[in-house]
Amino acid sequence: LLSDARLGENVLIGLSIFSIGLFKKMVIADNFALHASPVFSAAQAGADIHALEAFRGVAAYTLQIYFDFSGYSDMAIGLGRCFGIRLPANFNSPYRAGNIIEFWRCWHMTLSQFLRDYLYIPLGGNRLGRARRYLNLFLTMLIGGLWHGASWAFVFWGALHGLYLVINHAWNRVVGHYAFLRLPLWVGRVLTMIAVMFAWVFFRAESFEAAAHLLRAFLIIPVEGVASEFAHLTSLGLEVVETKIRSDDTLYFWLFPVFLMMCWWLPNTQQIFAQTQPTAESLDRPIALLPRQERKGWMVWKPSTGWGIFVGLAAAASMLSLQRVSEFLYFQF
Repeated sequence: LLSDARLGENVLIGLSIFSIGLFKKMVIADNFALHASPVFSAAQAGADIHALEAFRGVAAYTLQIYFDFSGYSDMAIGLGRCFGIRLPANFNSPYRAGNIIEFWRCWHMTLSQFLRDYLYIPLGGNRLGRARRYLNLFLTMLIGGLWHGASWAFVFWGALHGLYLVINHAWNRVVGHYAFLRLPLWVGRVLTMIAVMFAWVFFRAESFEAAAHLLRAFLIIPVEGVASEFAHLTSLGLEVVETKIRSDDTLYFWLFPVFLMMCWWLPNTQQIFAQTQPTAESLDRPIALLPRQERKGWMVWKPSTGWGIFVGLAAAASMLSLQRVSEFLYFQF
């Protein structure tokens, strides 16, 4: 049995983690959903969509699913800690990944470990040669996509990530022989984000046809003026339409990079609470701590007045958002 002091410590840490996770879900993710859902619904209905609307929908969903899943993981870890249970880490800033291999080591980590142990290794893993290894990777992700739902869109999403992993492993082999081909980290991050965002379209769309319709919209350029003045764009395979450009459509050209930089550079919950050991230790890959989080500072959680106010405000903002309907994206899985 835990002593009263230890129990109080666990509840304090757990509620702090839970409150931060609830804020991510209710205040951040659900607000991005307000911009993502209408675009994907329009794509499902076959409505006319142009490139700016398509980008708004995909960018908003890219951030929605990140903060939704990150918040859900934090809430689960926080509730477990309230009862003295340390759950395994499930989310470790995957948008920081410099390649798709690293992305899957940090996104839905428990599912990745499950797929590895119960699909990839039983299929032969990397023990049967390079070609069979690539096939096993592809099949594992293909089945992982089907696990998310009986839809061709999910199957294609899994196949895309399987293909990404095969290309990534093959590229690593080439770079092993020709080191000058190694890409800078920021280039790897940008390419990884583009690949992940492209795949998210199929993950979010209600059907394969809706995903294809949304992707075609990126070839339709909206202009405020006479479309004939931009006729030169048609030579590039683009279509030009005259329309009123909404502020919401241009908003994400600066909002998305801002939030993406936050995902890249701000410490995640495991790093903020690192000194409290928030998650289980039985992980194949321990949570990496940024050097600045190993020192005491304002980004490291501690039972202080400042952190109490911050957590309290986060909880209050989340509670005020409970008046609207909220749905967990991963509930269906």
